Amino acid sequence: MTAAAQLDCIESKLLATGEALDLFAQGREAAVLMPFRETANGSLELIFTKRRDDLPSHAGQISFPGGSSDPDDADHVATALRETDEELGIPASAVRVIGALEPMSTFVSDFAVYPIAGVVYPAIEIVPNPGEVDHVFTVAIADLIAVREHREIQRGAMTFKTEAYETDGGLIWGVTGYILGRLLDRISACFPEPMPRKPA
Repeated sequence: MTAAAQLDCIESKLLATGEALDLFAQGREAAVLMPFRETANGSLELIFTKRRDDLPSHAGQISFPGGSSDPDDADHVATALRETDEELGIPASAVRVIGALEPMSTFVSDFAVYPIAGVVYPAIEIVPNPGEVDHVFTVAIADLIAVREHREIQRGAMTFKTEAYETDGGLIWGVTGYILGRLLDRISACFPEPMPRKPA
């Protein structure tokens, strides 16, 4: 299946953006972009950021670009695109929004997070904001499907049962792991495993 066909499949599995934005979740409103990008070899990957270790919240964690809603944002799509521009230097004009997931509440930080899916044009240069982002990395979606697991992770006195993805860029878990899991639940069928070769 080509990347274009996979993107058509992904779009068909996601909620329409308007439908997702009408749903309610408890907490302070925020949004993230789940940024898809086609690679040079024709596969699809997702872009992740590792947050700086000295940030006041979620320090050092791996996340999708995103953040709190601003009063000037037209909607949660605008929030996700604005934050992506601020964090990665990817302008809204370089992203094609293709759908969304249901909003989800975070019980520790009390956010209502609206995950928006978008396709980043392959030629766009990513310029991380050094005040927020330690580094940026990408993972092929097929690889995320392959390494998906559940773990218990200890942080201070708290133990979290979480979806986890061990990648070359680091461990994806927590809210991002949960969002990624809900995304893969919907779109994994768009990435069928290759059929084994028959012996000659």
